[in-house]
Amino acid sequence: MVCIPATKRVRSAIAFAARCFTGAITVAFASAIVSAQTFTITFDAGDPIGGLPVGTVLGNQYTASTGATFSANAFSGAGGPVGNWATNTDMTVVSSAGTDVGGLGIPPLVSGNLLRSFNGWLGENGDASIRMTLSPPAQSCSVTFGGIATPSSTRLQAFDAGNTLISSAVATAGSAGQQTLTVSGVGNVIASVAILPGDFNDWVGVDNITCTRVVVGPTKLAITAQPTPSVQALAPFNVSVQTQNAANAPTNVTAATTVSVAIQTGTGALTGTTSCNIAVGANSCTITGIASNAVQTGLVLRATAVPALTAADTAPFDVTAIPQTITGFAPASPVVFGAAPATLTATGGGSGNAVVFATTSAPSICTVAGNLVTFVGVGTCNLTANQAGGGNYSAAPQVTASIVIGLAPQTITGFAPASPVVFGAPPATLTATGGGSGNPVVFATTSAPSICTVAGSVVTFVGVGTCNLTANQAAGGNFAAAPQVTASIVINPAASVITGFNPPPVVNLGTGPITLTATGAPSGVPIVFATTSASSICTVSGNQVILVGQGNCILTANQAAGGGFAAAPQVTATMLIIAAAAQVPALDLRALAALMALLVATGAWLRRKA
Repeated sequence: MVCIPATKRVRSAIAFAARCFTGAITVAFASAIVSAQTFTITFDAGDPIGGLPVGTVLGNQYTASTGATFSANAFSGAGGPVGNWATNTDMTVVSSAGTDVGGLGIPPLVSGNLLRSFNGWLGENGDASIRMTLSPPAQSCSVTFGGIATPSSTRLQAFDAGNTLISSAVATAGSAGQQTLTVSGVGNVIASVAILPGDFNDWVGVDNITCTRVVVGPTKLAITAQPTPSVQALAPFNVSVQTQNAANAPTNVTAATTVSVAIQTGTGALTGTTSCNIAVGANSCTITGIASNAVQTGLVLRATAVPALTAADTAPFDVTAIPQTITGFAPASPVVFGAAPATLTATGGGSGNAVVFATTSAPSICTVAGNLVTFVGVGTCNLTANQAGGGNYSAAPQVTASIVIGLAPQTITGFAPASPVVFGAPPATLTATGGGSGNPVVFATTSAPSICTVAGSVVTFVGVGTCNLTANQAAGGNFAAAPQVTASIVINPAASVITGFNPPPVVNLGTGPITLTATGAPSGVPIVFATTSASSICTVSGNQVILVGQGNCILTANQAAGGGFAAAPQVTATMLIIAAAAQVPALDLRALAALMALLVATGAWLRRKA
């Protein structure tokens, strides 16, 4: 603290001049930080509250900033100031340049505001006294008086919390003018101070009041929060530190303190933030964002402080590997046998190690080389994706996927037998090309056996109609059954021809019936004969022509369709019927003899009747 003393004597007043400022002295004591915290009250700009205006009655204006509260000390006797104290103590702030106090001081006070101690001076009884109560208590207090005329009347007394006098000071003789009195105790024991300017015959002023408190700081650090039981590598974590005394109680620091952590037991290095600050009057801070760059077991960090305190270690904790995850492993499924090899893809974690693909299926199903999967056979190809750990990363959990390999399709082509054919055509050989299974193409018919039959690859045409054919190829190996293919052959009737229809070109009327003959197709259908001539010429019954009269007898021969043959084209023929030549019949002796016998018998009968 730097002070410029005030020496002006002012009638019956205490003056505080703005010539001092607050400071702190810090020393080390018994491994603890000991700080002397000082405040100075001047009532002018620069003191803890920036001074007080003239005319202000002093009271609790400085309580919040310094812990000092002022009151009139109008008591005497045990536990109080020694002497006869006046009851008319006045604590009004005045100016040293005012008419009441200016110019009378010997020597003069410095300029600034003053605190008047008496309200008038005639008829006064006793000495003015002001009580300054301190909370918290102080170790020492000093008051600078000015204008002292009777040194023995200017005194300073210190009391403890029980109002027991523990220290006093009296102005020394021969020091008229300006003088500083100090009271002190062992530790912070001064709970109040009696400020005694002098009796009513003196003209005393006071330039300033300064008090000092001794604060004993912490002795050590303690870890109050840390990772437990583990933290991931490179993941930020926090460490909280507290300052404590020897009894392990939280203790505020008396000087700004920086706490840092470093590796005490372990490997690698710390990254991120490794320190925090504790402000005066506080006792803890948290270091946020620390990270370890090495996977390890039993890492111990040590916290140290500046100014130095006993260091503290964290409990051992583990730094675990960063987990990895494989994503995007989703190969297309299903595929068919014979599909081209597929490229497998997946994204791994931060280690940078490659994702390794493999299969757990038999090599008859699929194989994997690098990131290519080859489809060997029908079934389910079970795949795995793995990524090894490395650096600060653990191995990724295995990811699986599967690809269903289906049967390859087969197709029958080239099944196109010739059509139509005619009934009676020779058997035909059926052909078609199947798929990759190697199984034969099997032919069959869905038509009735009266139309056609199939044996092996040969189709036989049995009757007229449509011969519906099928071609099938069974599944085999890695191939599915081929879709059935159909075809049809139209079997048309065979042509019919009537031959051998040659009746006699000329016949005589009266000639017996003429028998007609002709040869048709072997269908089993009979040839039907007829005539288109008038019945007066001829008639036909079955295969017999009856000659009725002279003229042209036009005859027809027809054979209807049947038995695989078409109807035969009609065939015609013409037979000329002419009159017969006159002839004398030859004598038939036998007939004549019979007639003669008949006549004889008839005559005999007639005679009997008569």
